[in-house]
Formats: sequence, C-alpha cells, structure tokens
Amino acid sequence: MNNNNRQRRSSPNSIARKWVRFVFWIAIGVAIPFAYFNILPYTQAVRFLLGKSADTGFSQLISILPVIGWIANSIGAGIHWIIGALVWGLLQLVELFPIILKYDHKFMGSVIRDAESATKFEIREDDPPTLQALKRWYNKFPYVTFERALIYAAIAYLIDFCISFFTYTPIKGNLFDFGFIILSGQFDQLDWSNLASLVTTMFVIEVIVVILLWLDRITYYMKIAHSNTAQYRDR
Repeated sequence: MNNNNRQRRSSPNSIARKWVRFVFWIAIGVAIPFAYFNILPYTQAVRFLLGKSADTGFSQLISILPVIGWIANSIGAGIHWIIGALVWGLLQLVELFPIILKYDHKFMGSVIRDAESATKFEIREDDPPTLQALKRWYNKFPYVTFERALIYAAIAYLIDFCISFFTYTPIKGNLFDFGFIILSGQFDQLDWSNLASLVTTMFVIEVIVVILLWLDRITYYMKIAHSNTAQYRDR
C-alpha cells in the first residue's frame, strides 16, 4: 500500500522529467536538419575556391589512372562537403564558446572570485609603456579567457555572415549596397526570403544550444529536488 502511494505521488514528477527529456531530444532532432541547411553556404564556398585553384591538367592526369583516379574522383565528389562541414563546425564551436562558458557556473564562479581577490597593480603615468601594458594584462588576466572568447566569437560571426551573405544574398548587389539600403531604410529592396535564410543560418544553432542548456539545467535541478523529496519521505 505504501509503495503504491509513493508511486502515485512521484508520478507527476516522473512525467515532468520525461517531458523535459522528450523536449530535449526533439531539440536535438530539429538541430540536425538545420545543421545540414547551415553547412550549404560553406560547401558552396569551398567548391568555388577549389574550382578556382584546381589545376585542370593535373586533375585530368590523375582521373585517367585506374585505381588512384577512382579514389580521387570519389573523394573529390564529396571533398567540398567534408571541408565545408569542418569549417562550419569550427566556426560554430567558436561562436558557441561564450555561451557554453556562461552556463558553466563553476567556471564563472572561479573567474569572478579570482577577479575580486586578485592583486591589482596601479598604472602610473610615469610607467614605461611596456610596464603599463603588462599591468593592464595582469589586472584583467582572471577574466581574459571569457573576454577573448567574446572577441573570437565576434570574428567568427563576421566570417559566418560574409560566407552566408553570398549564398543567401538579401539584395542585388554587394555588402556595401546592403549596408546602404539598411542605413537609408529602403527595406522594400530586400529579399526577405534570403534575409530570413541568412539570419537562420547564423543564429538557429545558437538558439537550439541555448534551449538544450536550459533544459539541461532544468533536469539538473529536478534531480536535486526529487532526491531531496525522496529523502524527506523516507524519514
């Protein structure tokens, strides 16, 4: 009888945890096709660069060789996908790094404690320029990891934007024309479909990762709450 009552009492908690786990895997499933969608601009960029740099005479010589030619043709057919996926994955990791660090509470706590307790050197006007630079570096050293992560992420977003722009061009023109149209408010000249694809390519994975990290924190606190509740009931 007691076991049945415990199962009934714990069933709402179990349903909530299963629901969070279900949403977690749904988010992962949604991320897969979006990842494929996001890799497309990079595969096209790699294909363009390889096409520009390929030595056609050497390629034809390799292609007529019996075994090596078949292997080279097989690899060449998908090499732009491999390189494009690797470049996209590297940029995504750099873009996501600040987000991952912010969700690591122990890391953030260590950085904050170190920043508050570390010795700060006063930068004097009569200090040599090299000494001033060393003092600035030392004073911000505890949080330089996160600061650099933000800088590198901004650079990665800029590269991501440039690559995606030439695949999903929102205007008839170049980047300067795009900037002029945005600043002058001529929004009727924008290709909204391509603009939506451009924004999706740049930010959808980050949104999904934030959702996954949020669900992970919910799961973490659910486990703590349920374990504390179980200990209280056993008393």
